[in-house]
Amino acid sequence: MNWLADFLQPTTATIIWAYMLYRLGLFAVGKFESAIGKAVDRLRKFGSAEFDPSPQQPGSDEGLLLTANTPPAELPPPNSLVGRFETSIREWLQKVPPAEHEAQLVRSLSGWQIGWHFETVNFSILGSQLAVLQAVNTQALNLTQVRGFYDQSARTFPDYYRNYAFEPWLAWLADAAKGVSVEGDVVSITEDGREFLKYIIGRGYSLTRFG
Repeated sequence: MNWLADFLQPTTATIIWAYMLYRLGLFAVGKFESAIGKAVDRLRKFGSAEFDPSPQQPGSDEGLLLTANTPPAELPPPNSLVGRFETSIREWLQKVPPAEHEAQLVRSLSGWQIGWHFETVNFSILGSQLAVLQAVNTQALNLTQVRGFYDQSARTFPDYYRNYAFEPWLAWLADAAKGVSVEGDVVSITEDGREFLKYIIGRGYSLTRFG
């Protein structure tokens, strides 16, 4: 996915963020409020109050992907933040051959959505799940081996895992993060999982996490 690396360069990233701010303003507010709620839950482990764990919730791309039914937004003032970025997008498009406009925008939006998904996963993934992802990046594991990662972390963080069983813990990694596939007794990494590892390493994110 060399094109994804190219997408993450500052110029292209600026273009994509501008377009998505224009189309997804209200949606972003809802996501921000949800993220703040999750952050408060995760930060409770540092406080003196009784810890009330909030296990990871099933993920969904619903509402993130743009569809033909997305209602058009009102044009922003030209001097607003969105307006200025829209001007940059139009100036960029003028340098792109007209026949390539759709292909360039689709490729850029695809890269933005991958980046959004990876950032969401990076925010929520637990240390034990990230350890599993790194392990299966080398070779597939069976369920007993994967459960060893869960059990070790459950002993280290008993309050968090008291109401978070192995099955939903693994299901989050497979279904929400899309990082692994489970076929019978075999757990293996997916293309999404491998690219996610490249992404967080490339961004310089820590591989040491809570949980």
